[in-house]
Amino acid sequence: MTTLSPRDLLVELIKTLGEAETSYNPGSGTGGPLLMPTLYREGSYSELESRLDEMRDSAQWRLPWWHVTQRYLAGVVATVDVSFRRTRQGPHPNLPGRCELVLVEGILGNQLMKIRVYRWDSRVEEGLVRAGLDRLLATMYGGQTERIQLPLEFLYRALGKELPHEHQPRASHLPSPSLLTA
Repeated sequence: MTTLSPRDLLVELIKTLGEAETSYNPGSGTGGPLLMPTLYREGSYSELESRLDEMRDSAQWRLPWWHVTQRYLAGVVATVDVSFRRTRQGPHPNLPGRCELVLVEGILGNQLMKIRVYRWDSRVEEGLVRAGLDRLLATMYGGQTERIQLPLEFLYRALGKELPHEHQPRASHLPSPSLLTA
């Protein structure tokens, strides 16, 4: 299986932190103790949060910390209409600045397409984001980047692949429909 570079793995880990923290944990039954979500435990999220806390609390690394967190954690998802250009691979949206593509919702006609983008603060400086990512790579697990783990579900999504059947959650591990609507 193709994998991600340590930097790309780290970026995906940061981007999925909120989702991993709020995902359903089948071990948290009604009336029982609340457990950390399964996806959080499967990834290196605890290590990531520790290193982010160190950066935030350090006068030297506070600025790169702000740029990393604003770039990957504090942005917003928005739906926008943009022009596009036709390529051999299909229509390619002309993205606004400070945005990355999340989803193509459809072609509106007349060279316009509706897309969903992740947009970050205009004050974010890519050089400081790179410095912050470099710091995280150097300090997470003492610089042993091969130890950085991303849950398989998120890894396959980042690679644009479908999660193999044997790794998909079993129906018994999903919350009951009544819990989802309550």
